[in-house]
Amino acid sequence: MSGERFLPAIAAALADVQNEGDSISTLSMVKLFEKILMVFDHLGPVLLFAKQDMYSKCESLKQAAATHATLKQMVEADKAAGVVTKKNSCGRNLHRLNAVLTFMRLLLFKLLEDANISIKDAASFAYQQALSPIHPYVVRTAVWAGMYVLPSRQVFMTSIGETEESAREPSTTFTNGAEAVEAAILALYDEPMPASDVAPTSMFTTASWWGGSATAKADAATEVGTSAPITSTQPL
Repeated sequence: MSGERFLPAIAAALADVQNEGDSISTLSMVKLFEKILMVFDHLGPVLLFAKQDMYSKCESLKQAAATHATLKQMVEADKAAGVVTKKNSCGRNLHRLNAVLTFMRLLLFKLLEDANISIKDAASFAYQQALSPIHPYVVRTAVWAGMYVLPSRQVFMTSIGETEESAREPSTTFTNGAEAVEAAILALYDEPMPASDVAPTSMFTTASWWGGSATAKADAATEVGTSAPITSTQPL
């Protein structure tokens, strides 16, 4: 909808999902994911590849909705076919998109918790907890480096059409409700979901997102303690 503000939009889409109880519809979840992904438009180019990659995952879920009306039906179908952990399966794509929901919740949580925290620090915390575990080393390294060129907190708030005061209510509504939805999605899985083994192609087609060299990326990654690969493949 034209003129729709980001925070009220994601809070409303989350409420629609919550109203469905234990039987979350595939299309309602896709709608929520699509609205959340718009946050990357306001964070600058550092996570542009994530938006592109996750939109393609949303599209796979949207197509699956024609035959699997609920998330449970969709994941169960992939389990029966033995492909739930396979790259580009709907079940695995849902798991990846759920990590974006976690990222959004944690980003807003940190902004609510500390009025002085920067977007860089809030996004770094959210990325470490939510998206880093599913990204390969090369992606994590580049993302950590790119965190240094995220917009200021004030620029971010202005970009999403909010003030600190106006952002508080929809942010609180979202953070209070998102965790239960995340847990409901993770409960659909009964085996660990592997981390990605390669960086998305779109990451390299936007290699100048933040203008740093490969050496600078590696140095920045070392600064934030990501010089060693994460080996855990447990679900978020």
